Amino acid sequence: MKRCAGALALVAALVGCKGGSSSHEPYNPPTDLAPGEEWIPAGEDQAIAESLVMLEDFVKANFDASGFAHRDAHVKAHGCVKAKVTINEGLSEELAVGLFAEPKAYDAWIRFSSSADHWQRDRKPDGRGMAIKLMNVAGDKALPQHQDETSHDIVLINYPVFVVKDARDYVEFTHDSTIGHPLRFFFHEGRSYLPELTSAGKLALQRVVSPLSPTYYSMTPYLFGEGMAVKYGARPCEKDSRRRRKLGKDYLRKQLVKDLGEHGGCFELMVQRQIDPERMPIEDPTVEWPPALSPYLPVARIEIPEQDFNTPQQNELCEYLSFNPWHAKVEHRPLGGINRVRKVVYIAISNLRHHLDGVKSLEPTDHDVEAYLGKLRD
Repeated sequence: MKRCAGALALVAALVGCKGGSSSHEPYNPPTDLAPGEEWIPAGEDQAIAESLVMLEDFVKANFDASGFAHRDAHVKAHGCVKAKVTINEGLSEELAVGLFAEPKAYDAWIRFSSSADHWQRDRKPDGRGMAIKLMNVAGDKALPQHQDETSHDIVLINYPVFVVKDARDYVEFTHDSTIGHPLRFFFHEGRSYLPELTSAGKLALQRVVSPLSPTYYSMTPYLFGEGMAVKYGARPCEKDSRRRRKLGKDYLRKQLVKDLGEHGGCFELMVQRQIDPERMPIEDPTVEWPPALSPYLPVARIEIPEQDFNTPQQNELCEYLSFNPWHAKVEHRPLGGINRVRKVVYIAISNLRHHLDGVKSLEPTDHDVEAYLGKLRD
């Protein structure tokens, strides 16, 4: 691995290291893909299988050490909160698709988290996640084994692009992450991933005042009816101009408790349509779709009412909830290589950790916390 002074520090890595040319075959999907069309490179299934083995071993090893099977990523939750998602009235024909076809309100759970695969202080550089689970959504689902469930998940993070291109790179990133050195991925001999490293730095070094303050993005694309793809975004209804306060190692949870104890929160759920498949690729989530070319358009309102979520029961529910972008209506199934990785990995890891923890893997249908926890152990 190429090294330079300060490479283990994120900022130093961003400004001080040089990479070489990529050691992989050129990433070269066809240029004539239609909107929403996928391209599956050779060897993807093997790469996904390799990643899954590493992540399962990681979860098992941490379970043996702690006695509790945590997620393989987004381990630290800042809170799981009750919410309502209301589809906007009067959407144009191009937006009134599937879930958004009519102005209907859905109860939801939202999990705010940090993206690291271990617990760490909130002042450490990290991405921040917002995972939304709408409940009682009718219609055919993208996963055959999910047909009897009525949840629809939208998984977001506070930056518009991902730092890994495809399943093959995901293998190496997974390896380096599970041994505690995720930055090493960007500096393997022959690697030239400085744009991706820059994105990782911009993601991790954002100053977040509260989980209610960032704009969140799906990073990866999703089908939006026949012949169309979108990326999702969630933007706060009002800009948060507060300065971050020093509230200790768990300041994001403390701030969320304070905010939801005083005034609740609100986001606009948005979609960005893929109108140029070459400049807005499906198979490379490290490329930002230009907002100037296709702006984010609001399709729903996310309202988080005032509430006391920081209770032992609700925090326990938060550990057992699983969020998966493949928990979706078939009209909105995930697209691209990273989402194909997620299709295998997310299901397997969820099943594994629930098995190790001795509870069922169930989707909630309402906001009754005690009833849900009771069903997990029936």
